[in-house]
Amino acid sequence: MRVLGTIVALATTLAVAGTARAEPIPRLHFNGYVDVPITVGLLSIYGFSELAVKARLAPRAPYWDDRDTNGSDILAPLDRLATRLRWTKPQTAGHISDGGLALSLTSSIALDVGVAAYDHDTPAHVAENSIIILESMATAMSMNQLTKFFAGRQRPCAHFGLYLERPCFSDGSDNNLSSFSGHATFTTSLAVASGMVATMRRYRLAPLVWASGAAIAVSTGYLRLAADKHYLSDVVTGTVIGVAVGFFIPYLFHSPRAEIGATTEKSAGSAASSLTSSSLASSPLFSVSGTW
Repeated sequence: MRVLGTIVALATTLAVAGTARAEPIPRLHFNGYVDVPITVGLLSIYGFSELAVKARLAPRAPYWDDRDTNGSDILAPLDRLATRLRWTKPQTAGHISDGGLALSLTSSIALDVGVAAYDHDTPAHVAENSIIILESMATAMSMNQLTKFFAGRQRPCAHFGLYLERPCFSDGSDNNLSSFSGHATFTTSLAVASGMVATMRRYRLAPLVWASGAAIAVSTGYLRLAADKHYLSDVVTGTVIGVAVGFFIPYLFHSPRAEIGATTEKSAGSAASSLTSSSLASSPLFSVSGTW
């Protein structure tokens, strides 16, 4: 809670300490009639699958067991090596990593609001920024959830039987949803999307958004290994997906280049029209004259 309070206080300080900038802030390509329903729809689907139907859809027996038919361990060497990062009390690491989700979401939105206010950006742009960031995260998490149900990989805590007195999760519904890491996907997609938005807006404090997001994402990924909830390959895959979605959703669908291109085309059309009018005015028209 102290960290969250610090981030909110920092965002407020940035807003108060902001100074005017000479160059205009670019407009991003944004359509509220499209982007808002997409974001709300994806968040609703993910939330429903997580809270209402996961217990029924999650495989009770692993589809991907990391053991051969004889029961021998066939874990990849790097996955096996990374299990040494497990804490002696992995539950503690798990609780901290869960807090990283709230910290990531709060910091991504709060810092983007703060750096926007520092540059005296408009409230409309700030609202657009938040929708784009959430849209990216919701897309990445929908991909994550779908993959988890189909992959059915057993978590390392279940694979190694560390909690023989109880399963990894009290009801066992999450024991076979290891691939790929939702925590890594969540934090990384938010970090990259918020950084991309700040960069595309050309906010002067965009590096602050990138740095804070990266620190939270890397820390959360490590904590998932320490909590024995994911293998290294799960965290790496979640990070790659989060980075890709966090980059491409803002860049492909909201890039200011579309706005600039339209302006350039309009300017070129106006120039061509002016040139044509000028040419017509200066050129002699065909005429017939004579004495009748």
